[in-house]
Amino acid sequence: MLTARGALTSRPNEPIVQGAVKITKGFSSLVQAYKAGRDGKSDDVIKFSKEAYAAADKAEAISPNLAGITRRMRMIAKSMADEARKTQSQ
Repeated sequence: MLTARGALTSRPNEPIVQGAVKITKGFSSLVQAYKAGRDGKSDDVIKFSKEAYAAADKAEAISPNLAGITRRMRMIAKSMADEARKTQSQ
């Protein structure tokens, strides 16, 4: 996260740098979702997964070159949220 922020400070107008910051935030949200799942907090898994999905969308909108990584991030976020929803319905 610090590296992405440092790049943003030195090159704030570059779309790839702006997108990288969003990707970093998205992966941070995925980590939070994982921790919530480990702790049995399904609502938080869904919340953090949505944040990660939205960060991926923003990153790709800013820098389409990030489509590969944003696609994977959305797949992971969706999978985590779907599993949390399954757990809630049991």
